[in-house]
Order: sequence, then structure tokens, then C-alpha cells
Amino acid sequence: MNKKTLLITTVLIILLATNLPKTTASETQSTGFFDNFRIINTGSTTEISLDQTDIPSSGVPIDLNKTMVINVSVVLTGELPSLFPDFLVGTKIGNWIMFRDINKNSTVNVTLSLTNNSWCKAELEKKIVKVDLLSNSKTSTKLMVTIKETALALQEGQIKIKAEFSPPGNEKWMFKSSENETSFKIISKYSGNIKATIEPLEKVNKFIVKPNVNTTLPLNITNNFNGETKIKIDFSNDDPELNWSIYLSQNEITIPKGKNGTVNIIIKPSSSKEMQELKGNFTLTPKSTVNIDLEDQYLTGNSIIVSIGTIVKESTEDKFEINTNMLIILIVIIVILVIIVLMIIRKKT
Repeated sequence: MNKKTLLITTVLIILLATNLPKTTASETQSTGFFDNFRIINTGSTTEISLDQTDIPSSGVPIDLNKTMVINVSVVLTGELPSLFPDFLVGTKIGNWIMFRDINKNSTVNVTLSLTNNSWCKAELEKKIVKVDLLSNSKTSTKLMVTIKETALALQEGQIKIKAEFSPPGNEKWMFKSSENETSFKIISKYSGNIKATIEPLEKVNKFIVKPNVNTTLPLNITNNFNGETKIKIDFSNDDPELNWSIYLSQNEITIPKGKNGTVNIIIKPSSSKEMQELKGNFTLTPKSTVNIDLEDQYLTGNSIIVSIGTIVKESTEDKFEINTNMLIILIVIIVILVIIVLMIIRKKT
């Protein structure tokens, strides 16, 4: 250091020393011209970041009632002026120049705050973190995020986390305030199931239908998903060669969350005389009605299969033979009765 620089530094130190505050353990009292006059002002930089490995990839819905733990990092950097003497850092003189407090060190508070959605619960492990203003060090905390169990399917939102540094109260610190924020997108999962029954077929081993006659069976469906659901219905026949007519009143039905819907199954057996048995299944595939740009796997729920059991069309030939025999017996009885009546009448005459 040359003589001129040394002289300037010495004068500065003497000048500052004559205006040092009188401090106690509980408070700081200041006197002097420089308490409310700041020659040196400099900025600060606040940075907040999230561990991306803890956050679901973009476009991936989050399970309901499952807590994500996300690591949060905060860095606060005080920008020392280029001409600020390094040897003053950490000294009482340096502390007074920077903080107007000879006992104040460079550890300061950074305040964290959150903005989130009503259907999501977000909490910070710490709302205030301590950061060394001069060491460019990193301080970490955790963010806990839970999609509420009552959340509707495929809601979109953002969670914003903000970090703010500011000198407390009206303190005349050398470092100016700074802030930074980051955010990430969240989507609630389409979750739940559907249930379906064909009530007339529930408690029977075989269900009898008449040939060439329409039989209507109600397929009752309950939507237990967390949102309105469109259900597609397909039928697979175990014996497609049977010439039966099987169709639905509608191939798709939209049911609100927690509600029931009914689709009629219309079965018309063939007019053939032989006995026939029909076996098959209905496949019901649920899909959310939310208009959102996501992969199909996140919009579609698990399919269910509803069996029709065994539906029997009885033989019409057997019925015809039985009726013929009964008719012959009846004719014989009538003939015998007629003969008896005629014989009685003849005896009387």
C-alpha cells in the first residue's frame, strides 16, 4: 500500500471512528452525522432454487393425499464495492460501515413466502432462513406439498416460492433489498374407479329369454372418480356365431362425480328352434372429461369387466311337442266324454 492510499484509509477510519454508535447488549444507539447519512450504498442478489429431481416432470399429475418433499436452496450475495478495503470485513469498523452496528456480523435473515391453490396444501419447513451475506454460501430448507384428497381431477395450478432480503426496520444498511422467486406447475391426478352391475343377472346361474323377443336389462354404473367421467362400453361375445341381436341404448355415458347412470342392454335371441346359450362380457372404460393437454394414460382410468353369466334361449321344439301331446290327450278325453254322454242318452230313449 503506498503512502497516499494509507493516508486516505487512515483518515477514513478516524472519521468513522469519531461517529461510532454506542451499543448495548439489547439495543443499538447511534450518534453522529453518519448515522442517517449513507456515503456507500451497494446492492445484493437473492437467489432461490428448487431441486428439480424432487418435482414431477412437466405434464405428470400428482397423486392425491401424497406429500412431496422438495429441497429449497437460498443464496444471498452482498455486492461489496470494488474499492471497499478487504481488511475491514469482519471488523467493528467494517460492521459499522455496512450495518451501522459494530456488533453486527454478516449473517442476515431471508424471508420465504408461498402462493398456492386452495386444493393444494404447501408448507415450508422454515419461513425465515439465515444466510451469510458475504460468503456467497447456500442455505437449505424444505417445501412440503400435498394435493388434498378432495381435489377434483386434473386441476392445474402453480406453487410460487419467494425469497426476500431487506434490512430490518429503517436500518441504514449498506446493502439494498433484493428478492427472487421461482415456481413450478402442479396437476391433480384423475383418481378413483367405476362400479357396474346388471341386477337381474346378479343372483341367478342362468337367465331365461324368449326366442325372437326383445329383453331389456339395466346396466347400472357408479362413477367413483374425482371428476366427471365418460364411460365407453364394449361387448365381447364368447360365441360370435350365435345369431343374436345385442345392442345398447347408448355406447357411451357421461356421469358426474359420485353419481349413477344406467344404460339399457337389449337382447333379442335368434328365432331358431334349438336351445342356445349366450356368454360374454361388457368392458367399461372410464375417461375424464377435463379438457387438458396430457398424455392419454393420465386421462384414462382402469377398465372393468362385467359378465352376463349364462343367458339361455330354450328350445321351441320341446315346447311344441309338449303342447301337441296335451292336445291329443285333451281330444281323447273329450271324445270319451262325448261317447259316454251319447250312451247315456241312448239308454234313456
